[in-house]
Amino acid sequence: MKDLVISAAQLQAVTQRLSECTAPNDVAGVVAVLQQALEMLSSSIPQEIRQPERILFDVHGQPDDWDLTNLLLILYHPGTDARTGNIRLEAFYKALLSNLYHACGEERVEVNGELRRVWAYHTCGWSGNEQIIEVLRTARPLWDMLLLRYDAGGHYYFRHPADIGLEGWHTW
Repeated sequence: MKDLVISAAQLQAVTQRLSECTAPNDVAGVVAVLQQALEMLSSSIPQEIRQPERILFDVHGQPDDWDLTNLLLILYHPGTDARTGNIRLEAFYKALLSNLYHACGEERVEVNGELRRVWAYHTCGWSGNEQIIEVLRTARPLWDMLLLRYDAGGHYYFRHPADIGLEGWHTW
């Protein structure tokens, strides 16, 4: 499998843009930079995409910039085959496993008047968790298909991974 290859100039340009997002709550700025990076790197996207990994947090509790970029690359990969679709779903849910406060997991909540098993993600007001949600929100088709309910204050409820055929999701 071919790895993503970027030039030193591309890396420097993205790093510079990310460093300009100095406000800790500049979620929109970081997402905009990551979207620009995706466009800039689109010619470098390999034909086969890698299996996604969980997003790591730095010492300040912020998600790793390159993990977010890799997430965007996977979510926007142009492939249309079933394998690529499954990898997109896995990337989406692996991102939902990444929560600084571990405020995510299986819950039972009411959705449209019915008690359902869901995958919950609570941002707890932390900008790092909100950055992950903002990146996922940009993948509109997946977001619209998987989000079942949102409650003000950063409470998101998604279809349970097992209910959409993601086997072994709990061992990630």
